[in-house]
Amino acid sequence: VGFKLLFLDEADNLTAEAQASLRRVMERFSGSCRFILSCNYSSRIIDPIQSRCAVFRFRSYPPDDLRTALERITRAEHQRVTPAAFEVILTAAAGDLRRATNLLQLSANASQEITEESVQQFATIPLRREVEEMVARALEGDFFGARGRLYALFTERGATGEDIL
Repeated sequence: VGFKLLFLDEADNLTAEAQASLRRVMERFSGSCRFILSCNYSSRIIDPIQSRCAVFRFRSYPPDDLRTALERITRAEHQRVTPAAFEVILTAAAGDLRRATNLLQLSANASQEITEESVQQFATIPLRREVEEMVARALEGDFFGARGRLYALFTERGATGEDIL
């Protein structure tokens, strides 16, 4: 092959200034190098780079396919995973196999058996019982307590409003 390949993963996390610098590098070395940019959000890539690229879009994995892939991994690695842990991983990954396998690996490193709680340590979605506790407080009229739980979910757990819903 008469050229080099440069693969840049998570290119959408580069700042606009870094992308502008990358554009200049792409122009300078276009004769001897091919650039492959991988990103989750193509809208975060500046137009001058997008105009120089062929764009390929890949869909997210359907939940059943994601579960099948995770089950194959856990069998090969001899890991015990609770059904609730699988559900949390599938929800948090939202069809992203890389995120799902990262959550699985992090959870496996944290405990012998992969449980809902071990996955929750690394996923940004709140534990179901924490949300249920917050809602119960609100229904009981303890609005300050419910707001305190909500605030804790945002600040301590890094949850978003979408995660809580």
